[in-house]
Amino acid sequence: MLPTFINSNGQSGMNLAKKCLSLMGGDYVPLATNATVGHVPTDRPAYDQPDFDPARHVLCGVNWPGYIEAVQLKEQRFAPHVADGRWGASHMLHTPAGAAMFAELGMRVVLIVRKPHDWVYSVARKISENPEPLGRTKDTPLVQHIEESITGFPASGTVGRLSAHERYRRMADWQTEPFVLTIRFEDLVGARGGGSDARASECLEQIADHIAVPLSAGSKQHVLDNLFGDTKTFRKGQIGTWREVADVIEPYDRELRRAGELFGYCC
Repeated sequence: MLPTFINSNGQSGMNLAKKCLSLMGGDYVPLATNATVGHVPTDRPAYDQPDFDPARHVLCGVNWPGYIEAVQLKEQRFAPHVADGRWGASHMLHTPAGAAMFAELGMRVVLIVRKPHDWVYSVARKISENPEPLGRTKDTPLVQHIEESITGFPASGTVGRLSAHERYRRMADWQTEPFVLTIRFEDLVGARGGGSDARASECLEQIADHIAVPLSAGSKQHVLDNLFGDTKTFRKGQIGTWREVADVIEPYDRELRRAGELFGYCC
């Protein structure tokens, strides 16, 4: 296994991808970026800060990203751990500096994405479990969390939140990098998650080829048999759960479709 980094927009199937690499025999190492961020702005997004330079800084986190010198992140958190057979995971929006860091380290990136409609619902439910960091309370209704996950909101004394489209847009440029493989949650989750085992099998082959893992028929079946469920943030792991709150999400359908089109979702 080549040294690998799993990236996602949050609540997009990262734990599914992490379980996949564990079942393929890789060893997890702590490459978490959020804990090492040098500056998390509270007035406006990191990329709108006067000293932010995409050629020099990495955007860490996706809700309200902070930024750090790519050289510092590389030396402190990545270089000491990166090696064949090892993988890490976190959330990182695209910048040229971040891309250059992965290229210099010889790493492969697996980016997992999810249909925005389902992603919004999953994110909102997750926020409702711990709303205080975003300036909300346990009494904040789920509807508000859903709407704010779509529209975002500006910082007001604490961190703000990027809109769904902005997050997807700033993730989409990873697709231009030759060391990045983009996979969909819907393709990897398999039949128990409302997808297809045949498509999941193809997805596993793509991942294995990308990170240079030999995958026999027996090994692939072992991954397929054990991939679904039993992860830290697992709730249902189903495609199409957004329809439980369709009346809230459908008014934003056009905006969410625009976000999805950035990753080839057509409906």
